Amino acid sequence: VNLAIAFIGSATAANHDIGNDVGGSSLTTGNTITNFSGSPAATAYVSNITGAYGILMNHQKATNVSYNSLTSASVSVAGTMLGIYVDYLSSSPTGTFTNNITNNTLTLSNSVVGTFQIQAIRHSNTAAVANANATANINSNSVINTNISGAATGVSLFGVLNTAAFGTVNLNSNIVAGMTSTATTAGMVAVTNQGAVVNTININNNQVGTVSSNAVTFSAATSGALTLIFNSQGAATAALSMSGNSIRGIVHSVQGSSAHTYVANTAATLSQNISNNTFNNLNVNTIGSVTFISNSIT
Repeated sequence: VNLAIAFIGSATAANHDIGNDVGGSSLTTGNTITNFSGSPAATAYVSNITGAYGILMNHQKATNVSYNSLTSASVSVAGTMLGIYVDYLSSSPTGTFTNNITNNTLTLSNSVVGTFQIQAIRHSNTAAVANANATANINSNSVINTNISGAATGVSLFGVLNTAAFGTVNLNSNIVAGMTSTATTAGMVAVTNQGAVVNTININNNQVGTVSSNAVTFSAATSGALTLIFNSQGAATAALSMSGNSIRGIVHSVQGSSAHTYVANTAATLSQNISNNTFNNLNVNTIGSVTFISNSIT
């Protein structure tokens, strides 16, 4: 299958779909998607995107995407390769609601040569009007065994990414591990909020690498940056928590020049709690800078 599941609602905010569910509430109801991706849609459809994806939810409020298993084909995608993608491309959502993207497992592979991205899980609001009454729970997902295999490529991985300016965004208890890469100019962003969230940003208890699986192994000398737990946006009214995260197992098989930043915030939010993060088994074979924790605000 090329583009597996798509829900596309009205481009008019008042008529957005409400309550659609992909995967249910347990492993027994989740979908299994394999051998997907590779090419964009062959024909145009209103509010569909041109890129490759596993699950697309556009103009969906109070949506649930949970307990799904997505394994891509070994493909060469010259563009952004998406696993689960939730967005509001034409109009921003209104009202009070909660989106849940939880307990999904994704394994993605791309052999393209060029400067592109894999975005395993992305939650966005491209229409860009903030909604202080909306909540996004992007929790307990596993992005595992991502394989970037193009010779001297520039493909980078975004594991769990939010860019929507909702009231509350929770990015908790996700696992990003087992990535292998031949990239020479690209790295990884594991779990990140890049939306101007209004009230609360929680990026807690995520594992980048596990006891049994390194976070990432680079087999070529790379200059691509590693920015693993990262918050770059948030309103001056937002409380930020980045706590209990674990960084484990970063391997450069060949010395690189990557800059490493493990836990970082660059947003001048109302408050920042950055605590109880741990770092283990880091084979930091790079001549680039290495920063464990940074809270760089002005």
